[in-house]
Amino acid sequence: MKIQATRPIQIDRRDAKESVNRLIRFLMSGYWGNNPDEPLRNSFGLADHVTIRDVNGNEMDVQVQYRSKDTKSPDMVLGGGSGKTTVGRRPALIVLLNGFYSSSVFTTTTSGERFRDEVLSVLMHELTHNADVYAKPSGPTHHRVLTEDELDLQKYYNTPSEVRAYMREVFEEVYRHLPLFLKHFGPNDAVTRLLKLSPTWQRIEPYLTEENKHLLLKGVYQAIQDYRAEREMKKAASEILHVAKELVGMVSDDEL
Repeated sequence: MKIQATRPIQIDRRDAKESVNRLIRFLMSGYWGNNPDEPLRNSFGLADHVTIRDVNGNEMDVQVQYRSKDTKSPDMVLGGGSGKTTVGRRPALIVLLNGFYSSSVFTTTTSGERFRDEVLSVLMHELTHNADVYAKPSGPTHHRVLTEDELDLQKYYNTPSEVRAYMREVFEEVYRHLPLFLKHFGPNDAVTRLLKLSPTWQRIEPYLTEENKHLLLKGVYQAIQDYRAEREMKKAASEILHVAKELVGMVSDDEL
């Protein structure tokens, strides 16, 4: 099945980041704040929500569940899943935190920054599924990221909805590096170098067909171009505002 997307599905990063910030605040307060060095194991849970727009432009309120799962995996974030609630069939998703770690690991300066980035990447991936796969009331009821033992990786990573979601996830992983890389490299060179910083791309690239590999790279490249254009627009607007303020000041001085 041919996939038509040439850029990641638009998801409001600001609302998603606020959800991650609420997660961090919750980890720093109450029981977990008073027991910062105790592993979360299977005991942690936080219900939240994020408002996005689906691919049809309709507003969608997505229920978000952050939960911990006790495991020996070294990963801070174990993955996630998306779908609809059993009651009411409302859009929903889950992000799994590694219960082997304590809240202090997720909130300290160095590891906490990495944790925020990883949670946001998984959250944006699952929100993409909500905006895409679950945009229609008659659509499927659930979707989850299965373990490698449960699926055919080549088939899974080349599923159209997964290509669209991983397009978003790869971009999220390189997003924070964009200002520095675009300062020193052109867009094409920046993409090549940035992909080396994306663990998701390194994991899925060997399984992608040439068509889907090209499509995903094209989407990431287009997202970087959109980022550049948005940054230039903000810069131009700031300069116009600065000039306008100077003109207002000149008029005021003349009137005096």
